[in-house]
Amino acid sequence: MSLDADLLALRRRFETDPSDAEARWSYIVALLRAGRREVARALLKGRFLCPLEWEELPVGEVDRTRWCEKCENTIQWCSNADELRAAVGWRMCVAAPTELVEAYADEQVGEVAADPEASGRPERCVLEVSDVGVATVPDELDPSVLARIPGEQARDLRALPVAFDVERRRVAVITDAPLTVRRAEDVRLATGHEVTLAGVVDPITLDEALTRFYFPTHAPPAPGPLVTMGAPLPPPPDPSWKPTAFDVVLREVGRRRIEVMREVRAATELDLAGAKALVGAAPTAVLRRVGKERAEAIAGRLRAAGATVEIEEREITS
Repeated sequence: MSLDADLLALRRRFETDPSDAEARWSYIVALLRAGRREVARALLKGRFLCPLEWEELPVGEVDRTRWCEKCENTIQWCSNADELRAAVGWRMCVAAPTELVEAYADEQVGEVAADPEASGRPERCVLEVSDVGVATVPDELDPSVLARIPGEQARDLRALPVAFDVERRRVAVITDAPLTVRRAEDVRLATGHEVTLAGVVDPITLDEALTRFYFPTHAPPAPGPLVTMGAPLPPPPDPSWKPTAFDVVLREVGRRRIEVMREVRAATELDLAGAKALVGAAPTAVLRRVGKERAEAIAGRLRAAGATVEIEEREITS
């Protein structure tokens, strides 16, 4: 049988039953052998691409996750290629910006072309988020732009302001995950500005940027009057100081479970089912890596509802 006839037979078999994974795989391999790379790439991408929408999925219990009720699995947000490869390697469902998904598809085509027998990748495991791009943190930022979101709020919201539209009073931010309606509204209420997404970076890069621009540990001394002979020198900066964040941990729910669930929903982006699951999982963290004031405020409301809550301090490191 000629190559064209072989391809035609495999295509008919695949089109007869697109859900037949073996038929799809055989057709992809045959397309690559025939030099039909783009067609093979499209089919291969369709093999792992998830049709769901990130914003429509319930928020997960861990930062940068969503919950898929269909698969009964957590979907992890990935901000760079290394995170995506690692998560898929662990057979996790993932979500990523379009450019990372496209790069991953190219990698998969290369792997299949090199080893057609390597068919162990899970299907429908990558959720593509088309309106989010991978950002690069600028070396310098205008202080007037940074002032649009004060440091503590920027750390709580996980949002670094990088540009400001004066006419629209809209601030563009870099975050470590796609903006949610709740986070955008938090920025608007806290600052009076609308918010738009400039792009995403991984959490470590965002922490480093927030620390560098808002909480520098070795900032150069500000210019001031010369110190005269005999005048006391200003104290040196404490080298042991490190920027910190706080986790709000629900230890015990108490008797007023419904009131506690209400406060959990108010403090997070969880729907009723998500809040119920989180409360039922106690002891567990309600919020992670927030500022001290916000942590104390939320802990106070949970305690008023009858829950036992602890605030755990953590060091932000690179």
